[in-house]
Amino acid sequence: MNKKLHVLWLGVALGLLPSVAAAEKAEPLRVCADPGNMPLSNNQGEGFQNKIADLIAKSMGTHATYFYRPYLNRGLTRQTFDNNECDILMDMSADDKRMMTTMPVYRSTFVLAYRNDRGLDIKSLDDPKLLNDMKVGVFQHSAIRTVLQERGIKRENTIVKTIAHDADLLPERQPHVQVRDVVDGKLDAAAIWGPMAGWYVSMKNAPLTIKPLNMLEDNMPLEFELGIGMKKNSHAMKARIEKVMLENKDQIRKILDDYGVPLVQCDHCVVSGDLPSHGAYQAHARRSLNSIKVKMTPPNEIPALIDAAVKSGSSLDQELINATLQTDTNRIEYLLQHGADINAKDVEGMTSLMHAVKTTDLTLINGLLEYGADPNLQDNDGWTASMHAVRQNDGKVMRLLAKFQANFDLLNYQGFSALGLAVQDNRSNVAVAMLDRGAKASVVMGDSGYTPLIIAAKAGNKVMAQTLLQYGAKPNEQNAGGFTALMLAAARNDVDLVHLLVKSGANTEIQSVGGKTAKMIAREENAKEALAILESYQHTKS
Repeated sequence: MNKKLHVLWLGVALGLLPSVAAAEKAEPLRVCADPGNMPLSNNQGEGFQNKIADLIAKSMGTHATYFYRPYLNRGLTRQTFDNNECDILMDMSADDKRMMTTMPVYRSTFVLAYRNDRGLDIKSLDDPKLLNDMKVGVFQHSAIRTVLQERGIKRENTIVKTIAHDADLLPERQPHVQVRDVVDGKLDAAAIWGPMAGWYVSMKNAPLTIKPLNMLEDNMPLEFELGIGMKKNSHAMKARIEKVMLENKDQIRKILDDYGVPLVQCDHCVVSGDLPSHGAYQAHARRSLNSIKVKMTPPNEIPALIDAAVKSGSSLDQELINATLQTDTNRIEYLLQHGADINAKDVEGMTSLMHAVKTTDLTLINGLLEYGADPNLQDNDGWTASMHAVRQNDGKVMRLLAKFQANFDLLNYQGFSALGLAVQDNRSNVAVAMLDRGAKASVVMGDSGYTPLIIAAKAGNKVMAQTLLQYGAKPNEQNAGGFTALMLAAARNDVDLVHLLVKSGANTEIQSVGGKTAKMIAREENAKEALAILESYQHTKS
């Protein structure tokens, strides 16, 4: 044996040198967690995801460190794994193609939560009382919201909780608040992810009935199994985490039980529950843009095809949307000539134009616009065609929409403009196209008061920030908390962005609502390089 290697192992054996285990212990388990989404996680470490992550880290002989970033906003893996901010993400779907996942930790379900002193006994999602009479809270992007919409729940009775990117600062915007609203009598029921309702019963002794919904729906899955996500090819880490989870499954079960998580039976999960599992679901019948494009329907076959669809319960308006999803211009033309409404909406409030922009088929989009499609209509979430076009990042589509008077400054119900969404998702092609066509670079969005520039600074996107500044973005605008783009850049110790902002006129002396300047924030965050730039800039100015 090599003498140096022999001495090393002898030293380890005699305790004279740090052991391999001790060396591993020095490397923390880096967890990306949501800063404000209780009872799952918060930046105080109070959620059950935090508790499970801490348990896993301790069992691995180390400790957990946290990078906080809202899970519900887009770009999750890009701003976590791609930026090497962490090792794991908690409660990830086992079939998430963006990452490798462990075996499922548990399986849970959506539930209906209502007060147990109101005499309610909802046994079906088709219950007329539920669909017609009750005021029901739902989350913006949730399977149960779609299910209730497709069953015909009255829109005016549906109270939608929208995604918030600052729920850690404003806890009232967290999804679980709808359960509290049920307790307080502001809502009749909340159709919500089970752990959020169970928490109120187990830890707050709320007088609620928790009705699991997974057995009441056969098409749209309402139960999900969740594991721990990590970068692809992290085979060694996956094996280690699965090993310690199985060794500590009783403690994990206790954490989930303490938080009232409704646990569904799952033989291949770390923890199996007592609630019955639905099993395999039927393919969901609702069409999507992932449908395979069909050949154009021969004109002579269209009348019989449409008649059959209408007799089966469809309508001309619904068939127009179906034809748009399949880019079947022959059917589209026939339906419009026979009375279909060009601006008709489907169950999610989406028009044919909204579906068409996702195809980036300029001929189809132009045809609908010329026929009278309104580019400024909003769907059930307040999204316009321009907002739906953002993800495709096709500047030509945006310029075409602008030609037909698309208003890029409209806000959706989350408070975002189309430009704000483009900045958040780093879709530069559509961002430039909108700015070229008059979109306001400094539009203030929602109650949080974020501007596109502040969003770019928060994400550390210098290129997007530079583009916005070139189109007139105001560097000293503040959000509702009084924070400027410079303050956020300083907090991130983003040297390039701090340089750009101060050269563009950012005021280093502006104070937040809490009385903090960019320099004070940099000092608190130990952002030494950013602090040096700010101090140097102040010295130069003086």
